[in-house]
Amino acid sequence: LRETVKGHGKRIGARTGALDTFDTFEKLLDAVKEQIAHALRIDVKAHRYCQNILARECSFLYQSMLMDDCIARGKDMVSGGLKYLGACVEGFGFTNAGDSLLSIKKLVYEEKRLTLKQVTQILDADFEGYDKERHWMLAMPKYGNDIPEADAMVADLSGFIHKTAKIIGKKAGLDYYIVSSVNPGGITLGRMCGATPDGRKSGEPFAIGDSLTAGFDKSGLTSMLASVAKSDAANGGYITNLKLSKELFSTHRANVDALLATFFRSGGMQLNITVIGREDLENAIKEPEKHAHVIVRIGGFSARFIDLDKVTQNEIMARTMY
Repeated sequence: LRETVKGHGKRIGARTGALDTFDTFEKLLDAVKEQIAHALRIDVKAHRYCQNILARECSFLYQSMLMDDCIARGKDMVSGGLKYLGACVEGFGFTNAGDSLLSIKKLVYEEKRLTLKQVTQILDADFEGYDKERHWMLAMPKYGNDIPEADAMVADLSGFIHKTAKIIGKKAGLDYYIVSSVNPGGITLGRMCGATPDGRKSGEPFAIGDSLTAGFDKSGLTSMLASVAKSDAANGGYITNLKLSKELFSTHRANVDALLATFFRSGGMQLNITVIGREDLENAIKEPEKHAHVIVRIGGFSARFIDLDKVTQNEIMARTMY
């Protein structure tokens, strides 16, 4: 990972070796995990720095007066009054990362259709001139279709992120350090990130929370929910977006109720459900003045569809309508 600072490249990622050193997928996966751990260590340092500044410059007296620990200790919340001092960082693109890793595992290490160097060249070109290779990546098994290998890759990556965050936080003196993914930051951050080996083009949104990438679910609603229900609640819980048609919701309500009940009994945690007509979103784009009443779930909150920016509208449009 590099960023340009005043015209000079500055390394911001860990040194994990050159591409030709990753002769096995396990070595590549270890390198990816080390990059994630490196980013978490940097983030913890930023949190501790901010906490020290707050302790020096602020007191938050009103909030501290509402905390039993602060009252008992006679200290404000940023100067030792809180029993538990922690931090939270938002993370996005977990399912994209899992799908991308599985794509590399199959295309490079198992089927040997591509090399890591070629994958890098394809992504740097944003698939320009590589339509065939992008089709290969899009055709790889994807999270959200109840495919054990794909779901396991996402679960392994997610589990690593949260366990590692906990360990790194403890070492830095935080009573807790968690990674959450509960809002549409994936849409925002996707605009700033290049192409990925799951077939996503540069600038396109990342999946939100535990949702699959819009349009990647090809096996039906039951399979999609089966994949999502495998997520471990120990990781803090994620949101999952679900778009149902008014026809399904009204005509087959008993089936929908049974499906959702099964999802939650199987370990499902949270669903963001938008129930809408098939033409409502298209009509709202054509004639926004007539469709101010159309409300959609974004990723942890609801909003009027006509108030959303074009990228967010397109992401919602791309979600599978069941």
